[in-house]
Amino acid sequence: MTIKFYSLSLALVAAISSVGATLTFHPAAVAADPQTTPVPLDLAQANGTLMDVVDGTESLSTLGTLLRTAGLQDALGGETPMTLFAPNNAAFDALPPGVVTALLKPENRDLLTKVLSYHVLPSAMRLPEVAENRMLETASGDVLSIGRNPEGNVMVDTANVTGSENSPSNGYVHFTDGVLLPPGVASTLASREQGPIRGLW
Repeated sequence: MTIKFYSLSLALVAAISSVGATLTFHPAAVAADPQTTPVPLDLAQANGTLMDVVDGTESLSTLGTLLRTAGLQDALGGETPMTLFAPNNAAFDALPPGVVTALLKPENRDLLTKVLSYHVLPSAMRLPEVAENRMLETASGDVLSIGRNPEGNVMVDTANVTGSENSPSNGYVHFTDGVLLPPGVASTLASREQGPIRGLW
């Protein structure tokens, strides 16, 4: 049962409201989970926030830039429990040419916010908890599908979860090898860019 989410930081609320998303929040304890494999991080401080993990991980530099462009860094650096699915730089590089550039345009800020919010769960969920579900509602209001690949590793939509970081004080980071795109973003972006972006269809 979903519980109305009232305590998400104003930055995330303001950003997501522009795309008409409805946020829900499921309180969860934040604790280290020995069942998942931490990814080595070059963090300036232990037990930092989700945003600290992004900032302290070189392979997440593109994600960090996009989060700041969308104005979501304060939300991920706050106290509200959340879960972040974090695509690495290679995942963004694998997107069709022009996608990241298009999302960075001021006129497409709403789509950038929607895409990034699709990578956030408004509750703190360890990877085993994620894996217990078949679908999870994200901060964008869209639903992620959860499954496993042939090797038995957790997948979110079509991306593999490659590892987890459980030290942040405000949730968990699960690293992915692909960028998650919510429904409708590709068609909307194509219409604004006056033509389909090859590879998103």
